[in-house]
Amino acid sequence: MSLSLLTRSSARQLVTRARSLHTTTPIRDAHGHYHVGFGSVFAVYAILTTFPQHLPFDLPTAQNKGVFGLKVTAYLLTGFSIPFAAVWWQLYVLRTFVSSLLISWL
Repeated sequence: MSLSLLTRSSARQLVTRARSLHTTTPIRDAHGHYHVGFGSVFAVYAILTTFPQHLPFDLPTAQNKGVFGLKVTAYLLTGFSIPFAAVWWQLYVLRTFVSSLLISWL
């Protein structure tokens, strides 16, 4: 490899790095406790005593594990079935539209 080729490639890398976008890294909180800042005096207490706020259901305790299981199952089945319901609806609408066209032509 020639020296001029090596210097050109390193100069190209320097220019590319200089043009790249530089941003600061986001400050991340503990999972589920996005409302508690690092500067808060009660941050440790809040992290230890509160449940995550980003879940659509409460975390299970010893008394409500069955209810929690039903809620999670309903949540996941609903989310999984929405695309299938949308496909069925689109096919149903298409079928009724085509059948109405055929009836109007006859």
